[in-house]
Formats: sequence, structure tokens, C-alpha cells
Amino acid sequence: MSITTQYVDATRKVQDNWFAAFDALSSQYLRVLERPVTIAPFAGGDAASTIDQVFDYAAKSIDVQREAAHRVLAANVEFAAQWRAQAEALQSAWVDQAKTATEVTREQMEHLSNTTREQVATIGEQVEKSAEQVKGAAEQQVEAAAEQTKRNYNLMNSAQLKAELAARKLAQSGSLEEMRNRLKEADNA
Repeated sequence: MSITTQYVDATRKVQDNWFAAFDALSSQYLRVLERPVTIAPFAGGDAASTIDQVFDYAAKSIDVQREAAHRVLAANVEFAAQWRAQAEALQSAWVDQAKTATEVTREQMEHLSNTTREQVATIGEQVEKSAEQVKGAAEQQVEAAAEQTKRNYNLMNSAQLKAELAARKLAQSGSLEEMRNRLKEADNA
């Protein structure tokens, strides 16, 4: 049973008791008022004792009401204390959860950052290796192309040799052998 339900039940019982006491007091007064008036209103006793009885009854009624009010107050104080304790426990749990979530998030971000750095370093190394491989392959292709070009001079006719010489802005005169030698010297320079 929750604290709220307990508080409501206790308050309801106190109210019911208070109303029952009030009904009892009212019924007593009605009975006194409904009695027929006799010639001797204080028959069987003196007026002072009757007044004392009425005021003693009123004092007892007030004492009962005072006790009921104290019980309601005590229940309210206890309810407030339990409510405060629950609120403090809830706040503490929220703070703990926030700290835990912050710590977990920080650790995950650090891990992600470290993993990213490692991956970037690995990719950088791979790119450098690939660049070296591409550079080496390009140099080999250039060398192979140059070698092939050197070998192809022997297969070229006069018009092809003159076109190659013109493209390199070299003299286009001479025998086939002279033009081939001129291109080979240009390749080696």
C-alpha cells in the first residue's frame, strides 16, 4: 500500500471519528433539550453541579477534538517526512543515473575517438603505400615506354622519324640512322 493511500485512509478515519464524536455530542445536547422542563430544573442536584457537568462534557469534547487534530497533524508530518525522503531518494537516483550516463558517454566518445585515430593512421599508411606503389608502377611504365620508344625507332620509317623529331623540336635532316641516333640521344639526355 502506498504512502499516499495510507495517508488518505488515516485522514478519512480521523474525520469519521471526529464526525462520530460531533454526532454523539449533538445527540446528547438534543436529548437534553428535548426533555420536558420541570418546575424544578435542577431536581436532584444543585445548579452549580449541573453547570459543572455541562462544561466538563464540553471540555471532554474539546479534548477529543484536540486529540483528533493532533493525530491529523502527526499523520501530516509523517506523510511529509516520508514524501521528502522519497523525493530525496528519487533525486539521488537521478543524479546517480546522470553521472553514470555522463561517464559512459565520455568513455564511449574516448573509445570512438581513439578508434577513429587508429583507423585514420592505418588509412594514411595504406595511402602512402599505395602512392609508393603507384609511383613505382608509373616509373616502370615510363621506363618501359621509353625503352619501347627507343626500340621502335628502328621500326619507324622516314616520315615517322621526321614527325617524332618535329614533335621534339629537333633537326629533321639526315639519313634514317642519323635521325634515329638523334632521337636516342634526346631520350638519354
